[in-house]
Amino acid sequence: MANASKTISRLYTARKTLLELLSIRGYDVEGYANFGVNEVNAMYTHKQLDMLVEMKGEHKSKGATKSKGEKVNKDKDKEDEKENKKTYVKFHLEKTLSVSHINDLIEDLYVLGVGGDIGGTGLSANANDTVLTDKDTLIIITKQEIKTMNQVSNQLFLQGRFIVLLSLDRLQFNILNHQYVPRHTILSNDEVGEMMKKYNVMEKSQLPDISRYDPVALAIGMRPGEVCSIDRPSKSAISSLYYRVCTQ
Repeated sequence: MANASKTISRLYTARKTLLELLSIRGYDVEGYANFGVNEVNAMYTHKQLDMLVEMKGEHKSKGATKSKGEKVNKDKDKEDEKENKKTYVKFHLEKTLSVSHINDLIEDLYVLGVGGDIGGTGLSANANDTVLTDKDTLIIITKQEIKTMNQVSNQLFLQGRFIVLLSLDRLQFNILNHQYVPRHTILSNDEVGEMMKKYNVMEKSQLPDISRYDPVALAIGMRPGEVCSIDRPSKSAISSLYYRVCTQ
């Protein structure tokens, strides 16, 4: 009984943290937020923890800008890139995650599609549509860290499937709230182009890298090839921007 109670407590915290992270990225999580421990326990018992969230239509970037006009343009650029993006969260807590489990999920979400309501939030898909597309994200939550699946995730990314594996332990704290974690912001394509022109960078590969499995990269949902700015305190200035390109 004590172990079951501990599991539910960890699950509640992990779910709350994940919703915070998804909200920061600009997803609409209102339909899944503000549930208590008892309600999460009921979801766990009835296997109703899975979630499908969509990007907010009016999400605005928090990136640094030079003027109000530039801010509007950069926000518009990011709106265009994020339009209609979705993330499906699968809680796989009963059995050890295997390659066959991942393949089954891909078949259900990327290939076959489903009809009717999804996740009980009013979202729906036609029987001939897939739930997720190549621009979307599949997050799988497991009880324990499974680093052996990283190679599988890398291979699937080459096939156009972006899958993120997160454990309950990793989600017990929102790393973005830690005082020693500087602000990381994923740049739009236009912002990357401006930065490369400003610093005379010819290729993204010339930038220092950040692994897609870095704790902060996982938290903000970075994909290989994306570039983020890191706003770090500086002794000679209030803050300084550093840039990293995400790699496998």
